[in-house]
Amino acid sequence: MSRGSPPLVSVVIPTWNRPGTLTPAVRSVLSQTYSDLEVVVADDGSDPPATLPDQLRNDPRLRILRTESVMGPGATRNEAVRMTQGPLLAFLDDDDEWLPGKLARQVEVMQASATDVAVVETGFELWQQGRLLWRYLPREDRDLALTLLNRPALQPSCVLMRREVFDELGGFNPTLARTQDWELWVRLSDRYRVAVVREVLVKRRASEVPPREMLRAQNEIMEHIGPRIDRLPEPERTRTRAGHLFQDGVLLAMNGRPKEARPVLIESWRSNPSTLRPLFHVVRTFTGERVWAASARAAKPLVRVGRRVRGRDPFLREW
Repeated sequence: MSRGSPPLVSVVIPTWNRPGTLTPAVRSVLSQTYSDLEVVVADDGSDPPATLPDQLRNDPRLRILRTESVMGPGATRNEAVRMTQGPLLAFLDDDDEWLPGKLARQVEVMQASATDVAVVETGFELWQQGRLLWRYLPREDRDLALTLLNRPALQPSCVLMRREVFDELGGFNPTLARTQDWELWVRLSDRYRVAVVREVLVKRRASEVPPREMLRAQNEIMEHIGPRIDRLPEPERTRTRAGHLFQDGVLLAMNGRPKEARPVLIESWRSNPSTLRPLFHVVRTFTGERVWAASARAAKPLVRVGRRVRGRDPFLREW
């Protein structure tokens, strides 16, 4: 990729039954200060089909891909990528928005980076009904490969990626319902580095995911990263396993299965007694979800920059 000419950025926006947020998402892309881009809105069988205002739909940089049946987010993103030509790829969830200078800053960093940098990541703010939940800035000194075995540390809306790396890795795994992006970043971190822009350039919306779906997503990703966790040296292996046991226990409690959740949470604490969070949630398995939720609402959350929000359930994982 020549540093002297602006590379074409191919932007993929998968959408499914979110007419209220799709238009501002698309507008935030077409309003970027970086104008060398093409956009594919991939409508994954929405009912009714996704529509956009004429002002956006008539932009020559925009195309709409419509599938008649639901393919899933991984397959939909892969199909949309095949329709594009840019050497750089960017993804935007249909309920998120970019700040105007997002792509310009990422392209600048990518062009100045070595070829082993496959992704440039930005910071984001997470909002829910007009309330700021979390402000996140990526750290340059993190061990990303290890972090990704603990949590989904990269968000699609915050990523600019080299197409050649996407093609080399085979894109998103279409068999995964919710964790196809997380699984791709895990594979990517084996071979490549991720550069960061320590600026908030993405506005994300928190979405309500049914507890049953969250538990299924947790089980889904563990099938893929579990063997990698087993190969970690101590104490990282035990600490990482304890973290996933904690997630399992919380999700079992959220799904109304307290008797199953209790021993899992206790085992999580025994594996990593330096944190008392699992024991805190053991109480949850006795009080029940209704009392727990009422207590959380009464806590009046306080926003802390770069930290999870106090008063909210410590379980905050974006699937």
